[in-house]
Amino acid sequence: MGAGCKKREKSVSSLLNFIPDTNAIVSELSHDFRSPLNSMIGFSEILLSERIGKLIPEQKKQLGIILKRSSELLNTLDHLVEYCRVIQSETELRRNPIAIHPFLCSEIDNIQRSMHEKEIHILYTPAKISYRVLGDEQKLQLVLEQIFEGVLSLFKPSKIHINVKEIPEEKAFASRAHLRIGLIFSGAWIMDPEELFMWNVKSNIPGRVRFGMLLSRFYMAMMGGEMSVNRTKGRLEVNLILCKE
Repeated sequence: MGAGCKKREKSVSSLLNFIPDTNAIVSELSHDFRSPLNSMIGFSEILLSERIGKLIPEQKKQLGIILKRSSELLNTLDHLVEYCRVIQSETELRRNPIAIHPFLCSEIDNIQRSMHEKEIHILYTPAKISYRVLGDEQKLQLVLEQIFEGVLSLFKPSKIHINVKEIPEEKAFASRAHLRIGLIFSGAWIMDPEELFMWNVKSNIPGRVRFGMLLSRFYMAMMGGEMSVNRTKGRLEVNLILCKE
């Protein structure tokens, strides 16, 4: 190798020492992306409210697209920042008692408000006993939001059934009894659940959706539980299993 090539290699190597890690880069750039995205979302919402002037149908349609795409991009950015925190072990997670019935009632209300334009019936079958599980309430909330966002972006279920069941100690995957939160999405054209967690093959599932599902599975493991996805004819079932208090 010539002296010139060796000199350039040494120069590149010295420059690499000044490059910050991926987490620092993403964290810093996220602020640069977040400000314009929030401006686009806020301005689109103001225009769509027609508080400052009437819009024709085509204008509403185009603004709706801008609002949807901006919101999706902001959500993807949030996932990316959180992913960097996770791999750098900078994500705090607390395992505290969570009263599962009031938690699910609150989350189902939020989910129904977020999909007010979709004609989907949600049926919730609570447990007969007021169970409490161990977990991080904020992370469990993110898990549910990411599951619903991902599944509803991939197909249109006609019905969603949420149920809660106890898994006896002898059938649990660990030494103590667990609680299973079942999310059953019924409808047509349900995707292959394995694609939700695969990055090394081509898939029609958006990266942001797989990103969210991977984070959800990781959060469940951090809380001492697990997440599984199963598909049968006409339905997709997501099971979240957590330790009972």
